[in-house]
Amino acid sequence: MMVGAVTPLGTASYGYDGFRNRVKKLENMQDTRFINDMTLPYNNLLDMNGQSVVWGNSLISTKGNDELYYLQDHLNSPVRLFGKNQEAALGYDEFGMPLVKAGINQPFGFIGYQTDENGLQYAQARYYSSSLGRFFSEDTHWHPGNMIFGDGHLSDIHVNMPNNHAIIQSSNLNNYCGGNPINRIDISGLDYFIFHCSDFPNQAEWYANQRREHGDTVNVTQVTCIQYFVDAWNRIASYDEITGLSIFVHGNERSIFFDRGYNAISVNGLNRAGYPIRSISELDTLNFNGSVNLFSCNTGHLDVYFRGLYNGHNFASLLSTIVNGGSVRAFDGGMSFGDPFIANLTGNFEPRISSWWSQDSFFSLRNQFSHATNPQRNPRGWVQFVNGELNNAFIPGNLSLTAQCD
Repeated sequence: MMVGAVTPLGTASYGYDGFRNRVKKLENMQDTRFINDMTLPYNNLLDMNGQSVVWGNSLISTKGNDELYYLQDHLNSPVRLFGKNQEAALGYDEFGMPLVKAGINQPFGFIGYQTDENGLQYAQARYYSSSLGRFFSEDTHWHPGNMIFGDGHLSDIHVNMPNNHAIIQSSNLNNYCGGNPINRIDISGLDYFIFHCSDFPNQAEWYANQRREHGDTVNVTQVTCIQYFVDAWNRIASYDEITGLSIFVHGNERSIFFDRGYNAISVNGLNRAGYPIRSISELDTLNFNGSVNLFSCNTGHLDVYFRGLYNGHNFASLLSTIVNGGSVRAFDGGMSFGDPFIANLTGNFEPRISSWWSQDSFFSLRNQFSHATNPQRNPRGWVQFVNGELNNAFIPGNLSLTAQCD
């Protein structure tokens, strides 16, 4: 993390907490303290020296000496400000250089970045310069092992298939959005996302630590309702530098759900009982070369896939049709994170196939929809789908960064 900067516009030093959130800034002899919402990975600033900040999907308002309300463009850059006694407009060039300045003392600018007096924009994981159109520090995700073929080749998906996104991004480690700032944004410099429901916070954090040890900067978000999931998925679909997404949630062959009610999304917008819920069709296409990992039971059930139900798909295979360039990995069978007492005691939540006495749902689906060539099969565990098709090149042990599932 950058601890200081000197530019023609001024000098600043920065301080951070243990989660890499900026908590203080000393700029041109003025001290600013920040209070952050620790439940959110970005758009999480709550207070700056007594000036409160309110967020929805984007910036809504700030309240200090005056209360300001913000209107944004398609990149979430504020373009109009409204206050009780003042009003102003803002404008930017392609890379965020101010063209029209508000004339109001407020910190937010291009795509919602906090803009410091020294001209730098705080992008959480890194600092960005709109005058240069590049980040000040390098992207640590890229290394010789993934600069040509991307991360997907680790699972034999793209063997000997160069990945254009990986080549563009790794050729310039300070690059902003592959030189395409009109259509893409990099809101925080984060590159790996984890969503989890309220039942799996420890499991999600365990996997986040695995990714951090692998060199990723990780964004962990608790999803409290299905609308939040739809909004969050569609938001990151426009981001640059997304290398992977993992979802810790309950599931079955046709849906994932964030509680035991109708807080769910399915292949066709209906649950098993035929009641309306949300549909995969509401999700935008993700363009990246990594994988979406579903830590949930039976979302990759192969008998449902082979029998061609739900227009030829289970939940995971249908989801893979909107993951362009990557894959979806899911469980064929019930899954668990080990014995709850031992897992919580040791802090090891390694995912695995559940014991046979916890496989009632798997066996019921197998018996109902069994593939004729293997009617009495056992759960396979991790399976992978690419563009709606089962991808047999996947090696299950490659998903876990510490040990193979059992």
